[in-house]
Amino acid sequence: MLRIYNVLTAIIAFTGCLSIIISGETNPVFSLIGLGVIPGYYRFLIGKRPANKYVTGTLSIITLLIFIWDSIFLSKDYFIAVAHLTIIFQVIKSFDLKEPWDYLQVYFMALLQLIIASELIFSIIFGVVFIMFLLIFVTVIIFSHFVREGGDIKVDVKKPVFYISILTILLTVSFFISIPRVSGGLWGKYHQKSIRSVGFSKTIDFDSYGRIMLDPTVVMRVEIEGRKDLPYYWRGMTLDYFDGLVWENTHFERESIFGKNGRFVLEPYIKDGYTIQRIFLEPMDNDVVFGLSNIIAIESRGFILYRDVSDALFLPEKKGRRFQYIVYSSKILKKADGFLDDYLQIPIGFEDVKMLAEDLTKGLRNNHEKALKIENYLKENYIYSLDLKEQDSGVNPVKDFLFNSKKGFCEHYATAMVLMLRSIGIPSRIVTGFAGGDLNEYGGYLIIRQSHAHSWVEAVIDGFWLTFDPTPVKITEKPSSVILLIDMLKMKWQRYVIGYSLYDQKKIIRAFNVFKDFPTIFDLKIKSKSLHFIIFAIIIFSVVIILFILYGDGYKKRGCFATRQYLSVRNKLGRLGIKVTSSLTPNDIELKGISRGLSSNFSNFIRLYQEIRFGGRKMNAKERLEFKMLTRRVIKEINSL
Repeated sequence: MLRIYNVLTAIIAFTGCLSIIISGETNPVFSLIGLGVIPGYYRFLIGKRPANKYVTGTLSIITLLIFIWDSIFLSKDYFIAVAHLTIIFQVIKSFDLKEPWDYLQVYFMALLQLIIASELIFSIIFGVVFIMFLLIFVTVIIFSHFVREGGDIKVDVKKPVFYISILTILLTVSFFISIPRVSGGLWGKYHQKSIRSVGFSKTIDFDSYGRIMLDPTVVMRVEIEGRKDLPYYWRGMTLDYFDGLVWENTHFERESIFGKNGRFVLEPYIKDGYTIQRIFLEPMDNDVVFGLSNIIAIESRGFILYRDVSDALFLPEKKGRRFQYIVYSSKILKKADGFLDDYLQIPIGFEDVKMLAEDLTKGLRNNHEKALKIENYLKENYIYSLDLKEQDSGVNPVKDFLFNSKKGFCEHYATAMVLMLRSIGIPSRIVTGFAGGDLNEYGGYLIIRQSHAHSWVEAVIDGFWLTFDPTPVKITEKPSSVILLIDMLKMKWQRYVIGYSLYDQKKIIRAFNVFKDFPTIFDLKIKSKSLHFIIFAIIIFSVVIILFILYGDGYKKRGCFATRQYLSVRNKLGRLGIKVTSSLTPNDIELKGISRGLSSNFSNFIRLYQEIRFGGRKMNAKERLEFKMLTRRVIKEINSL
């Protein structure tokens, strides 16, 4: 048993280090140092002597100095430096395990490493590591108890491990469900890698693109209710000013909108007149809010939302974080209010673009027909391409696209259409965001990738902003079933674990409302205190049931009787000068008792106690009486010495 206990201790230490290393956030040098636990515990398991205390002491001081240097100069991040510190500590400790307290230090440090890893890993991999750690940790604690009390005697621990593991998992799930949802990472800082928005940008600069590569990185996943028309345009920002090479947004003024109970209301709600989008966003390097056009409300954590005059939305809370929010988009067209002359700006030297637009739209009756004519012309007569030749510095990319190469990507198409519309007096602007998405049939949601980054056009037609997309449809390869299944698991993990919120807590509590016809607290706004009190009561009830299973009559008949007799004898050993501590096993106590002159009765007593308490030996009434009489003889012998 002692050997198994030591092996489990080694696994605990290795799992703790592994949980941090696989995050990919640690310095490679420290990750390599973490592999030192392997030779350290190998020496320990084969019975090698611990390292010299002066060596381990010196290494500990050096580790502290490395930690200070790491925090200030290397990682420049106290949180990551602590992660590095725990790795070095585990390695040093693997060469220096002597006292029971050393084991506790290993367990504590491994638990701290798991907590740190929870801030660094947000994938389902962490869930696997966590469950593995939890089960091993429960097992090692049970073995620790039996080793301390039972020495090396063979013990059947399957049932205690099974029941206590179930209890631990139930408690973990219960606490996860019930603890208040708070925003902000550990120590107030997030340690997630943000996706660099290569395709989506707040500006478009043709000179900076060169060769564009498709990036399959997932940006967000979206569940949609109330709208099935394709393609979907996930609106981000608008760009209004073009200098011939670069598009920019000149509308810097932003209106502040404050949330109430996690809801930001932009326009009055229209019954059954909106589309609901549940968006699960990966960490991105911008604060732009994406959603279908005409957003009228957003549900999200955060205190303030910003909106510019073009209805682009910005939520500082989401920048650099894995984030989820709900968007309500109106199906009613957005009215073009305000000053529209900004959307008629054209740089000097684009007269040939105006001539082309006038030729195309000659004889058409209204602006809508003119816009459709230009849109279809670009779709049908130009080729979509991401692989463009490098242009001479004197060649304008838009003119080259329209009159020469006739090849380009979405920015070329959208820019050409906006300039053509503006040249014939139709206010228009560039919109940047994402278009479409891969439908995951297993999860019923859309996967939006970096490769779905897109630019399109919004134009004022009959007083309303209408969407146009002159870019030809791109034919993309459908992801395999395996990839979709894996992504579905990732989505569920993000939705129900990473993205678990107060809203979900309320939803769970409402599920317990069986009295549907009577008003209850669930029909009202659920207060946080009421919610947590109810779930806490559920936890207590679950604990009582599990404890009853663990410590019911069967357990009492087998263990408690023998334990009472053992404790009564152990308490008397002080008369012989034997100092009984929690670290002494029954075998240790037996040796001390024999050395003080106790007879074989004491050895028989210890042996029977271990067989009953740890070996699963069952006793009938006669054997219980005999064991009780043996206890009395041992106590009498102790008193007589």
